[in-house]
Amino acid sequence: MKDELKICLLMPKMFPRIGGFENVVYDLSRGLSCHHKVQVVFTTISSDRPLPPGVEVFPVLKEIKIRYIGFLLSLIYNSIFFFFYAWQERPDIVNVHPVFPGVMITWCSCKLLKIPLVATSHGGDIQFTSQEDYGTRKNPLANWILKKTLPLVDRHVIISKAMYPFARSAGSQASQIEIIPNGVDPDSVNLDPGRKKILESELNIKRDDFVVLYLGRLIDLKRPQDLLKGFYQANLDNAKLVFAGSGDKESELKKMVHDLSLEDKVSFAGFITPETGKWDLINLSHVLVVPSLSEGFNLTVLEAYALSKPVIGTSIGALQEIITPGISGLLVDRRSPEDIKEALIYMYENPQNREKMGLAGQELFLANYTRDKMVHKYQKLYQSLITKK
Repeated sequence: MKDELKICLLMPKMFPRIGGFENVVYDLSRGLSCHHKVQVVFTTISSDRPLPPGVEVFPVLKEIKIRYIGFLLSLIYNSIFFFFYAWQERPDIVNVHPVFPGVMITWCSCKLLKIPLVATSHGGDIQFTSQEDYGTRKNPLANWILKKTLPLVDRHVIISKAMYPFARSAGSQASQIEIIPNGVDPDSVNLDPGRKKILESELNIKRDDFVVLYLGRLIDLKRPQDLLKGFYQANLDNAKLVFAGSGDKESELKKMVHDLSLEDKVSFAGFITPETGKWDLINLSHVLVVPSLSEGFNLTVLEAYALSKPVIGTSIGALQEIITPGISGLLVDRRSPEDIKEALIYMYENPQNREKMGLAGQELFLANYTRDKMVHKYQKLYQSLITKK
């Protein structure tokens, strides 16, 4: 068994971009680099944050945007350049994020060079709900391609138990599937009293306000409008709702705020990063609300737990795995502003229970969902595949 591995993480996106699975790849690369040689293959360098120290970067991929043929040209180009990279560097293992189009870019080279291939799904790449018009697989061609290519990987990693039936229907065999939940680095929590005061001023938050936080994309799949309606119906004194994120629902939400005369109670913080005060904003809040229709996992729940904040989430598979009702938060029905209203009222009227839930969430996070635990599981998986090689 090799003590130090050369690990290739491939993501056909910008790096080190701030986002959902992008955050996971960033943290995974940092954690793995403590014991192994890590190389990240991606498109272009993002200015969102510094490159992780000790990680080699290969910005050799391209995302060609030409109507109708851009995807095919990108696939051909990226497959060729990945082969040259793999031939020269000879990594011990390749781990792509997400599976589409990562597997298509890498599988041929990995088979030719006898390199084990791990593909990690983060949600929309395999989840498919026709009712919500969501997921890569809503495209019949993409669905067909996945069913042909997923059986070619050595392991298919999914980030929650709820994704298992989607992995199977997307083409993976039961023996290929490995569940490795995402993790957050507790040492990344960075609180700054100065930033906190700036946020309080910008968002008009007073010391005695009950602060409800939404942290994520403002898109229909995430249903921020259900939270806004529930918050309005709850009609809580000294309560503030903060939307932190951006997306195509933002203008609609702002119109709803105006129509409901909530300008003094609802604020929009925009896209927020750790450098611009994400951790301080979470720390300012009393409860995080995740009203989504579908999730592969949800990193913001872990981030709230890291700062002992309880979470209200919808009763969907992935959230049911990380939110224990009455212990670390509350679960509500999807598309139910009425349920959200009742949950907000409970959190507002029961500060002691709210605090206990936050502490229980932090305990759950530290026991199961830290970056180091995620990294350890990936290391164990990589070693098992290399041993079989």
